[in-house]
Amino acid sequence: MDRVIRIQTSRGMDAIFYAGYSYRFDRRAANGDIQWRCLRDACYGRLRTDVDYNQPTIFGNPHVHPSNAEDGVIRATLTRMRERAATESTSIPQIYQEEANRLAGSASTSAMLPILQSIDSSLHRARRSHLPAQVWKTQKQCQSYYGNFCGYNTKQTKFTQPSNVYSISECTACIFR
Repeated sequence: MDRVIRIQTSRGMDAIFYAGYSYRFDRRAANGDIQWRCLRDACYGRLRTDVDYNQPTIFGNPHVHPSNAEDGVIRATLTRMRERAATESTSIPQIYQEEANRLAGSASTSAMLPILQSIDSSLHRARRSHLPAQVWKTQKQCQSYYGNFCGYNTKQTKFTQPSNVYSISECTACIFR
């Protein structure tokens, strides 16, 4: 018997995978059951589960496309990658490599995994959404870090020997006055 796999869409919405089809949340029934609708456009396949995602029941119109068993594994892997990108400090390529190695047992499933360049932006978006807001530097903060060097627009800067004499040439304007 197939089991229900909870997944998340690329936009963070809850979805489930059951019997080769992906479903998105549709509505909550009066008796507390959850009704799901197929993720594909123009497909009216529906599924009903209880609150704990148990006892799935397919009802309504049939699906207008064939089922794909590997699709659920790929979607679950992408969801796991997004969660890891948001919570861990591991680099994005390393997360991708580790998750791709998990799929190495099945050639057909690992062949369906999107390449890193196609999902890189969504993984970085997941990471940015969980990071604290960036603090913008004010003029005083900038000058305390970099001194007067901060306020100059230069085309050429030379850092010399241990004396650390800065030679700033072609100074065109001072940003902070």
